[in-house]
Amino acid sequence: MRPNYESSFERGQTLVRYCLAGAIGTGVCALFFTKPGTPLNMALMFLSLAMLFGMVVCAARFCRCPHCGKSIIGGALKVTVCPHCSRDLHSGKKVKKSRR
Repeated sequence: MRPNYESSFERGQTLVRYCLAGAIGTGVCALFFTKPGTPLNMALMFLSLAMLFGMVVCAARFCRCPHCGKSIIGGALKVTVCPHCSRDLHSGKKVKKSRR
């Protein structure tokens, strides 16, 4: 069963996590489990780079504030408050400066 996402920001966070985990996994496999210079090693390295590029694209495309619509790329995995409009990304309520 697919999870029900409340906003595209949560979906963006999930996609960024999957791409990051995949890039780390393929990079580790390429570095430690294959011989350097082999076609499998090169394929895994390119796959790792492609996943990192995909992570940046997912962050730019989906990690946006659902209220003001501005992109939140830096710290997209840990941020809970929009740095632009100061709203909580999950509930939508205004957040005081002391809680940021």
